[in-house]
Amino acid sequence: MTESASTMTDETNKQVLISGVGSDCDENSLRLLFCDKRLSGGGPIETILLDRSAKSALIIFQSTSGD
Repeated sequence: MTESASTMTDETNKQVLISGVGSDCDENSLRLLFCDKRLSGGGPIETILLDRSAKSALIIFQSTSGD
């Protein structure tokens, strides 16, 4: 599903930029994969921006207190 992923963190939210997203990948698949903290280290997702032309996705996680 993905070729590579990079993580960027700032004080307000955490984001993951995914490149190499296949044409068969949709927002629901990404949400299922990245919302499970135990499975993928993810967490509650605020937004998923899927750019099919660039074969990439940006996942923005909800801010949580104490992060």
